[in-house]
Amino acid sequence: MSYQPPDSVSTVVHTRMLVVLVVMGLIAVSLGAVAGTFPLAAVGVFACTLTAGWLGAATLLTHSCGAGALMLEPPAVHGSFHALSQFRVRFRLGNSHRRLPALFVAVRLEIVANGDDLVSPSIFTGRIDPRGVAEFAWNITARTRGAYELRSVRVTARFPGSIGQQVCEFRLGTRLLALPAIYRLDSRTLEVLTGRRLARGRLHATPAAVEEFIGVRGYRPGDNPRAIHLPLSLRAPDFPLELVTREFEDPTDDDVCVVLDTAISDSERDDPLLRYRHEKSLSFAAAICRMLADRKYQVRFRAVDRDAPIDILVTRADRDLSQVEARLATIQPTRDTSAVSRLLEQEGRRSNAAIVFIGLRDTPIERSHRKLEAVTVTPDWQASLVRYVVGV
Repeated sequence: MSYQPPDSVSTVVHTRMLVVLVVMGLIAVSLGAVAGTFPLAAVGVFACTLTAGWLGAATLLTHSCGAGALMLEPPAVHGSFHALSQFRVRFRLGNSHRRLPALFVAVRLEIVANGDDLVSPSIFTGRIDPRGVAEFAWNITARTRGAYELRSVRVTARFPGSIGQQVCEFRLGTRLLALPAIYRLDSRTLEVLTGRRLARGRLHATPAAVEEFIGVRGYRPGDNPRAIHLPLSLRAPDFPLELVTREFEDPTDDDVCVVLDTAISDSERDDPLLRYRHEKSLSFAAAICRMLADRKYQVRFRAVDRDAPIDILVTRADRDLSQVEARLATIQPTRDTSAVSRLLEQEGRRSNAAIVFIGLRDTPIERSHRKLEAVTVTPDWQASLVRYVVGV
């Protein structure tokens, strides 16, 4: 990866240090005028001259050995990560000067998270040799989901005592997406949901006659032994430890429909508990879809993003769950409180899939969904089914 020059280089003058220099000069002149009468005044003149000389030399070193000759190797980061988990930003600064080092360099990474500025702590290095390279890295934990941007790298160089400092800025503009936090659910989650009428849907994972053969892959625990492709398995290098199984895609109705409650009215917008439950339910919805997809269930995820409906069919966890998480990363509550009820009724009429409704409230208002035979997972149930959060 090539190095890029700074987008801007400037010199910032510290007013206080300039005032100190002027005051030292005035004191030196005043003491010099009375040095003939008071011999000790010569000591004061020497001290002021020495201080002014240090300030001047430090300023000259800052100008000569500053940050103007530095080059940046842009960081290589992934386009997405999960909230509450760390992601690492690492890049290199190279000194393009042939003879002079860069001295007393401080580097700061500027990040924008959902429109708010997040300034990382500065990393300091005393010296970058001529034609040398220094590496800088930050471990950043995203507290919330949403859009993040690595806006710029700000580098400052100032020799101690300098009147000013050199500042150079490297603009990045790298956009990242913080996906919802990863929840690991309790092993009894499926049993609990099954006991609460999940058995109404088609819960078998055995390929049906109408399934379409789409290819082969390596055998994974939980696959139907009848789907093992024996001729290809016999050719595998580690047979019988390595097996090959047929893979099917089912064009029939989905097994489970996961409906997420995103309804928060205008009167509830300032309710911190409801907003907190909303954020938690997003991660829980992703965890439910992941758990069901890993167990070979065909899952349809439905929700309302403000006024736009979301309808994603999850047939393969490695292919479709990333799409679900990406939508959940930017989803916003809808003010239309009846939109979610209409969505539930629509799903109840559309197919015979088992409906899992992830609610925001533990109040009797959820009883209206019982006529749809939906399994309502209230916030209390969500908290009891989450085993731990990855990254915490």
